[in-house]
Amino acid sequence: MSVEFSVFLIGPTKGQANEAAVQKAILREAKLAEELGFDCIWLAEHHFDANFSTIPSPNLLLAAISQVTERIKIGNAINVLPFHHPLRIAEEGAMLDLLSNGRFQWGIGRGITGHEFDSFGVSASDSRKLFNEIHDAVIDAWQTGQMTVDGEMITVPRTDIVPSVVQRPHPPVWVTAQSPDSVAWCAQHDYPAMQIGETLDRGREQLAHYRSSAADAGVATKRGGIV
Repeated sequence: MSVEFSVFLIGPTKGQANEAAVQKAILREAKLAEELGFDCIWLAEHHFDANFSTIPSPNLLLAAISQVTERIKIGNAINVLPFHHPLRIAEEGAMLDLLSNGRFQWGIGRGITGHEFDSFGVSASDSRKLFNEIHDAVIDAWQTGQMTVDGEMITVPRTDIVPSVVQRPHPPVWVTAQSPDSVAWCAQHDYPAMQIGETLDRGREQLAHYRSSAADAGVATKRGGIV
C-alpha cells in the first residue's frame, strides 16, 4: 500500500495579500509542489467571501495550473454540484482532463455554506437530489459522449459532449463526505470519502461505517476509503 501526499488550497486573502497576488502565489505553489514530489494539488470552491476564499471557480485555476505543471495531478475539492449545470460540469471536466493529459481528479460534494445556497437560490434541502442527478448525468456523459436527463430536479435534452475525457471510463471521482449517509453513498460507489477536520477516533468510526456499507452493497472496494 502506497501513501500519497497532496496540497489543498482555499485561497484566502485575509492576512495574506491582495486577490491577484494570492492567485499568482497559488500558481507558484503548484509548480513548487510538483518539484517537491507531491502527488496532487486540490483547490476548493467557495463563493462571495474574499477573506475566506478567492477561488469561486477551481476549474479556471486548475486550467492555468495544468499549463505550468507536467506530472502532478490536479483536482477540484470540490465542484459543489448543486450550484452547477451538469452540461457545464461535464464539458469543463473533459477540458481539464484534456489540458492536463489525463491528470484531472474530479472532486464533488453537496456544499455546506448557507449563504452560498441563499445567493444561488438553491434550497439546501434539495442538495442530495441535485447532487445525485448531476453526478449520474456527468458520469454517463463522460462514458458515452452524450447527456440526456429526465430527472426530478434536472432536465437535459439529448446533447453531445465535447471534448472527450482522456481517462477511461472517466476521471477518478473523490467526494467530500462528513455525514454517515454521504459516507455510505461513497462506499456504494467505491469512491474515496474526503474528510475535513475530523479527529482520528471519528475517522476510525467513519472508516468502519464505510467498510460495512460497502459490504452491505456487495462492493469490493479498490479505490474507496476514508481520506
